[in-house]
Amino acid sequence: MLVIEVRVKDLTEALLLLVHEMRADREQREKEGCLLRSMEALSHQLDRVEHKIMSAISDFAAKQNAFNDRIDKAVDDLVGDVKTLNDLITQLQTSSGQITPEDQATLDQLQARASAIADKLEALDAQTPPTPPTA
Repeated sequence: MLVIEVRVKDLTEALLLLVHEMRADREQREKEGCLLRSMEALSHQLDRVEHKIMSAISDFAAKQNAFNDRIDKAVDDLVGDVKTLNDLITQLQTSSGQITPEDQATLDQLQARASAIADKLEALDAQTPPTPPTA
Protein backbone atom coordinates (compact mmCIF):
# COMPACT_ATOMS: atom_id res chain seq x y z
CA MET A 1 0.00 0.00 0.00
CA LEU A 2 2.88 2.26 0.63
CA VAL A 3 3.83 2.03 -3.03
CA ILE A 4 0.31 3.03 -4.08
CA GLU A 5 0.30 5.96 -1.61
CA VAL A 6 3.68 7.15 -2.94
CA ARG A 7 2.45 6.87 -6.52
CA VAL A 8 -0.80 8.71 -5.68
CA LYS A 9 1.23 11.37 -3.92
CA ASP A 10 3.58 11.63 -6.92
CA LEU A 11 0.61 11.72 -9.24
CA THR A 12 -1.08 14.41 -7.13
CA GLU A 13 2.08 16.51 -7.10
CA ALA A 14 2.47 16.08 -10.86
CA LEU A 15 -1.17 17.12 -11.40
CA LEU A 16 -0.74 20.14 -9.12
CA LEU A 17 2.42 21.12 -11.01
CA LEU A 18 0.59 20.71 -14.33
CA VAL A 19 -2.33 22.85 -13.09
CA HIS A 20 0.11 25.48 -11.87
CA GLU A 21 1.90 25.54 -15.26
CA MET A 22 -1.40 25.71 -17.12
CA ARG A 23 -2.46 28.71 -15.00
CA ALA A 24 0.90 30.39 -15.59
CA ASP A 25 0.56 29.72 -19.33
CA ARG A 26 -2.98 31.16 -19.37
CA GLU A 27 -1.83 34.27 -17.47
CA GLN A 28 1.06 34.69 -19.90
CA ARG A 29 -1.31 34.45 -22.88
CA GLU A 30 -3.62 37.01 -21.26
CA LYS A 31 -0.67 39.37 -20.75
CA GLU A 32 0.45 38.85 -24.34
CA GLY A 33 -3.12 39.51 -25.52
CA CYS A 34 -3.25 42.77 -23.55
CA LEU A 35 0.14 43.75 -24.91
CA LEU A 36 -0.93 42.96 -28.46
CA ARG A 37 -4.11 45.04 -28.09
CA SER A 38 -2.08 47.92 -26.66
CA MET A 39 0.38 47.71 -29.54
CA GLU A 40 -2.47 47.69 -32.07
CA ALA A 41 -4.02 50.75 -30.43
CA LEU A 42 -0.66 52.52 -30.42
CA SER A 43 -0.13 51.64 -34.07
CA HIS A 44 -3.54 53.13 -34.91
CA GLN A 45 -2.72 56.31 -32.99
CA LEU A 46 0.63 56.60 -34.79
CA ASP A 47 -1.13 56.23 -38.14
CA ARG A 48 -3.51 59.08 -37.24
CA VAL A 49 -0.65 61.32 -36.08
CA GLU A 50 1.32 60.55 -39.26
CA HIS A 51 -1.73 61.45 -41.37
CA LYS A 52 -2.16 64.75 -39.50
CA ILE A 53 1.52 65.62 -39.93
CA MET A 54 1.52 64.74 -43.63
CA SER A 55 -1.67 66.75 -44.13
CA ALA A 56 -0.13 69.75 -42.36
CA ILE A 57 3.00 69.46 -44.50
CA SER A 58 0.90 69.28 -47.68
CA ASP A 59 -1.13 72.32 -46.62
CA PHE A 60 2.04 74.25 -45.82
CA ALA A 61 3.64 73.27 -49.14
CA ALA A 62 0.59 74.48 -51.07
CA LYS A 63 0.57 77.81 -49.21
CA GLN A 64 4.33 78.19 -49.65
CA ASN A 65 4.05 77.50 -53.39
CA ALA A 66 1.34 80.16 -53.71
CA PHE A 67 3.50 82.60 -51.76
CA ASN A 68 6.53 81.79 -53.95
CA ASP A 69 4.42 82.42 -57.06
CA ARG A 70 3.46 85.85 -55.70
CA ILE A 71 7.10 86.66 -55.00
CA ASP A 72 8.16 85.45 -58.47
CA LYS A 73 5.53 87.68 -60.08
CA ALA A 74 6.60 90.65 -57.97
CA VAL A 75 10.24 90.12 -58.95
CA ASP A 76 9.30 89.80 -62.63
CA ASP A 77 7.31 93.05 -62.37
CA LEU A 78 10.33 94.76 -60.82
CA VAL A 79 12.58 93.50 -63.60
CA GLY A 80 10.18 95.09 -66.10
CA ASP A 81 10.17 98.33 -64.13
CA VAL A 82 13.97 98.48 -64.09
CA LYS A 83 14.05 97.86 -67.86
CA THR A 84 11.64 100.76 -68.33
CA LEU A 85 13.88 103.00 -66.22
CA ASN A 86 16.94 101.97 -68.19
CA ASP A 87 15.12 102.71 -71.46
CA LEU A 88 14.19 106.19 -70.18
CA ILE A 89 17.79 106.82 -69.07
CA THR A 90 19.02 105.77 -72.52
CA GLN A 91 16.49 108.10 -74.10
CA LEU A 92 17.80 110.99 -71.99
CA GLN A 93 21.40 110.14 -72.77
CA THR A 94 20.74 110.24 -76.51
CA SER A 95 19.09 113.62 -76.38
CA SER A 96 21.37 116.43 -77.46
CA GLY A 97 21.86 119.94 -76.15
CA GLN A 98 19.82 121.66 -73.52
CA ILE A 99 17.17 119.94 -71.43
CA THR A 100 13.96 120.25 -73.36
CA PRO A 101 10.50 120.17 -71.82
CA GLU A 102 10.27 116.58 -73.09
CA ASP A 103 13.56 115.76 -71.33
CA GLN A 104 12.25 117.30 -68.12
CA ALA A 105 9.09 115.24 -68.44
CA THR A 106 11.25 112.13 -68.89
CA LEU A 107 13.30 113.06 -65.79
CA ASP A 108 10.10 113.55 -63.81
CA GLN A 109 8.84 110.21 -65.07
CA LEU A 110 12.14 108.56 -64.05
CA GLN A 111 11.91 110.01 -60.57
CA ALA A 112 8.30 108.93 -60.11
CA ARG A 113 9.04 105.47 -61.52
CA ALA A 114 12.10 105.02 -59.27
CA SER A 115 10.00 105.98 -56.25
CA ALA A 116 7.32 103.46 -57.28
CA ILE A 117 9.98 100.75 -57.67
CA ALA A 118 11.35 101.54 -54.21
CA ASP A 119 7.82 101.22 -52.80
CA LYS A 120 7.40 97.84 -54.53
CA LEU A 121 10.75 96.62 -53.19
CA GLU A 122 9.76 97.62 -49.68
CA ALA A 123 6.43 95.81 -50.09
CA LEU A 124 8.26 92.76 -51.44
CA ASP A 125 10.64 92.84 -48.49
CA ALA A 126 7.66 93.05 -46.13
CA GLN A 127 6.15 89.90 -47.70
CA THR A 128 9.20 87.76 -47.10
CA PRO A 129 9.83 86.38 -43.64
CA PRO A 130 13.00 87.44 -41.86
CA THR A 131 15.98 85.11 -41.91
CA PRO A 132 15.68 82.75 -38.94
CA PRO A 133 18.42 83.18 -36.36
CA THR A 134 21.11 80.54 -36.29
CA ALA A 135 21.92 78.82 -33.05
